[in-house]
Amino acid sequence: TKKIGISVWLCIILILFTILHTKGISFSTLSAHIDTVLRKAGWLAPVLYILLYMLRPITFFPATILTVLAGAIFGGIYGSVYTIIAATASAVVTYGIGNYIGKDGLKKFTTSYPKSTTWLSRLQERGFLAVLLLRLAYAPFDIVGYIAGAAKVRLVDFIIATSIGIIPGTISFVLLGSGTKNTPHLVLAILFFIISIGTSYSVKKKQK
Repeated sequence: TKKIGISVWLCIILILFTILHTKGISFSTLSAHIDTVLRKAGWLAPVLYILLYMLRPITFFPATILTVLAGAIFGGIYGSVYTIIAATASAVVTYGIGNYIGKDGLKKFTTSYPKSTTWLSRLQERGFLAVLLLRLAYAPFDIVGYIAGAAKVRLVDFIIATSIGIIPGTISFVLLGSGTKNTPHLVLAILFFIISIGTSYSVKKKQK
C-alpha cells in the first residue's frame, strides 16, 4: 500500500513538472501566476493562499517564494498571520507523509542524508525542543516535518513547536516581500532574522 501511494505521488509530481515544462513555465513565472490569482481572488485570497501553502509540500514548491509573496500581497501584519497558519498546516502535511512512510523510509532517508541522523537522535530524545530549535535555526522546512513524522514525535508537540519556532523567520521573509514598497520593512526583516538565529544559539547553549 505504501509503495502504491508513493508511486502515485511521484507520478503526480512527474505529470505536474511535465505540464509546466511543456508550457515553458518556470518557478519564477509560476510565482507570478500565483501572485496574479491571489490578487484577483478578493476576500478569498487568504483562504486560497493557505490551501496553496498546504499543498506545497506535495509539489515541492519552495516555501520561501510563497512566504515572500504573502508580504507583497497582504502586507507585513496580515501576511505574517496568514503564513504562520499556512506554514503550520503545511508542516502537518509533511509530518503526515513522514508518519505514513514510517521507519523504513526514515532509514533510507538517513542513509542518503547522513547529517540527518543528528536531527533524528534529537527528535527522538526531546521532540518539542528539537523541533523548536530546528525551526528557529532555519533547518530545511519539509525535511524536519518528514523526519519528525517518521520518528513518531508527538503531533501536539510538533505543531506547537513549529508554530512558535517559525514566527521570527516567517516575519523576516514576509517583511522582505512587503519591503518592496516599504523600505523600513527591509530593516525589520534583517532584525528578525538576527533575533531568530540569536535565540536558537542561546537556547542551544543553555541545553549543553
